[in-house]
Amino acid sequence: MAETNKKGIKRHLTTVLRILVAVGALYMVFRGEDFGSLAKLLTGLNPWSVIAAMGLYGVAQVLFVYRWKLLLRILSADIDLLTGLKLHFLGLFYNNCLPSSVGGDLLRAWYITRHVDEDKRVDAALSVFVDRVIGLTGMILMASFFYWLVPVDADSAQAAPQSGAGIMDSLAKFRQPFLYAVLAVIGVIACFLIVPKGRALFLRLFQRAWTLGKKLIGRTLSAVHLYAKKPLSVLMAIGLTVVLQSLCIIGFWLLGRDMGMNVHIKYYFVFFPVSWLIGTIPISVGGMGIMEGGVKLLFLQIAGVTKEQASAIAICQRLIWMVGSLPGIIIHLCGAHLPAEKEQFSVDSRAELD
Repeated sequence: MAETNKKGIKRHLTTVLRILVAVGALYMVFRGEDFGSLAKLLTGLNPWSVIAAMGLYGVAQVLFVYRWKLLLRILSADIDLLTGLKLHFLGLFYNNCLPSSVGGDLLRAWYITRHVDEDKRVDAALSVFVDRVIGLTGMILMASFFYWLVPVDADSAQAAPQSGAGIMDSLAKFRQPFLYAVLAVIGVIACFLIVPKGRALFLRLFQRAWTLGKKLIGRTLSAVHLYAKKPLSVLMAIGLTVVLQSLCIIGFWLLGRDMGMNVHIKYYFVFFPVSWLIGTIPISVGGMGIMEGGVKLLFLQIAGVTKEQASAIAICQRLIWMVGSLPGIIIHLCGAHLPAEKEQFSVDSRAELD
């Protein structure tokens, strides 16, 4: 019982800290904003542009599940498309709408084990994290391609991109807060290790991680071997990643054009993946505030858009993600993500996930 209470306290403390980081980041990003002008810009969007962006986002989620199914099939742990969509939207809902310490990927990894044979459960769970790695790989490849190989006509942007020195000068404004944050993290870790109970907890966590790691290494190597034998399937998964992420970005580009952002599409294909990559750092709720700050800073300082436009496109991304995740709440409340014959598994069994 005491161990369970400690886990609950730790989980809630982590959630509170991530919420505080999100609130602080949002404050830093939007402080001094003219919210009247920003609201006017957002409410003035053409409804068809919004519908198109939402539609492209929805199609992208279907392709996401096809990519996951492809990776599962390699491990002989396939699921049907409807089940994959349920689990995927449940994960999206947790990632984008809830201040939970249980990440969407972890939730998918847990519930996918309820839908496959017992001897395939570890492989199915591993597929979630392989899926994430392939997603990050495709994201980096796509951003690199557009950054290095797609030229930009100077007349296509509202302002010419800043030189490298100008960009560094802009980023230098954040040097001091970043330094303070790093020092604070180092201080917390140092205090944690100085206290005897902290050292004991660290040792227990390390031992648990080591034991679990040894059990997973064999299965992981086996999965890597299977994926290595199917290079075309892996390449297809990376290709699906590029397509589905491109659909989302094109939707944001349509919204940007509707706002009057005369910016080359190259910027969208570089700035959004960079912000997504930054947002994967688990210090905020769903990357909230972190991704918005990245998108706003990049569009404002490099693409030369107005402050309201940079803020609006960042808000549009967040709203589309949140609205697109809402099917997950229906799945969550109805327990539709559980196998029919195993409904005894609680929808909210977070203690089992820790």
